Amino acid sequence: MARQPLQQLPEQRVNLTPTVTATPSSTTVCNGSNVTLNGGGAFSYSWSGGISNNTPFTPPSTNNYTVIGTAANGCTAQAVAAVNVNPIPAPTLSSNSPVCSNLTINLSSSSIAGASYQWSGPAGFTAGAQNPNIPGSTTANAGVYTASVTALGCTGIATVAVLVNTTPTASAISGGSITCASPTQTFTGSGVTTYTWSGPGIVSGGNTSSPTINAAGAYTLVGTTSGCNSAPFVIGMFSNTVAPSETITASSASVCPGNASTLTVSGAYTYSWSTGSTS
Repeated sequence: MARQPLQQLPEQRVNLTPTVTATPSSTTVCNGSNVTLNGGGAFSYSWSGGISNNTPFTPPSTNNYTVIGTAANGCTAQAVAAVNVNPIPAPTLSSNSPVCSNLTINLSSSSIAGASYQWSGPAGFTAGAQNPNIPGSTTANAGVYTASVTALGCTGIATVAVLVNTTPTASAISGGSITCASPTQTFTGSGVTTYTWSGPGIVSGGNTSSPTINAAGAYTLVGTTSGCNSAPFVIGMFSNTVAPSETITASSASVCPGNASTLTVSGAYTYSWSTGSTS
């Protein structure tokens, strides 16, 4: 029997599946920051969510992104890139403004878990505490304070304005002493906007700059300007209302008609006789 010739089969080619990689430019970013996803190991790439390969985008939240890579031979494979999105801290700042000079400024921030705090402000102020304070404040400490709050590698910034009012200085002068001829006197205060007087003999005007006084003693003025109280100012009122003790002597206790007798008085400063004489 004759041997049949061998039939040649068509050549069979096996295409290899690509080994696809998915690499983010950063695996963890702060909210609002850009990320670039890079596919590797294939000829073309198609990312989930409509993202373009090697093109920056802003991820809205933590997510896994899948890329399908296609080799030149048409075979495909896929890989996954994970991107974590951390929130930016949003601190709320407050203070005890307005503050009177020489008192303490209290600054505070809302508490954020795991956060660090860095404050800056007028007059070279810096602090690393969540709730710092500034004792003995002056008007140089007035202005805007900034807190940078960092958590999970992300930093949020907030500001708070502080007003420092000057603590006023009250003073006063007296209109004179209380005497028999002038049974009342006045003080005249200055240096403040509102007045509060205290003392033993305030007749009227205790909440004005010029109260009327009818008794000797120590009087205290406390004034207020822009909500700040002055230190107490103490002033004295003096009195001289003791009636004189007069002594009259005659050169002769009895005289004949036509003769004279001299009357001498002592114990006072000025004299007025019933006859009209002043000596």
